[in-house]
Amino acid sequence: MVLAHRMAMASPMVTSEMVEASEFPELSDQYDINGVPNTIINHGRSSALGAVPEKQLIEKINAGIKGK
Repeated sequence: MVLAHRMAMASPMVTSEMVEASEFPELSDQYDINGVPNTIINHGRSSALGAVPEKQLIEKINAGIKGK
């Protein structure tokens, strides 16, 4: 997701990786990926399916930090 990459470039506290789900089926299975884009936050503590607005992504990130 482009927004996650921009956040990672803006802050050293954020990292972002993009993975082709069909090339890494074990990761797709691990995180139950059924559609793309699907942003997995904090190793699955939160996620955002689809191209979400910045405000919604920040809410999902906060939820992932808190473990919700």
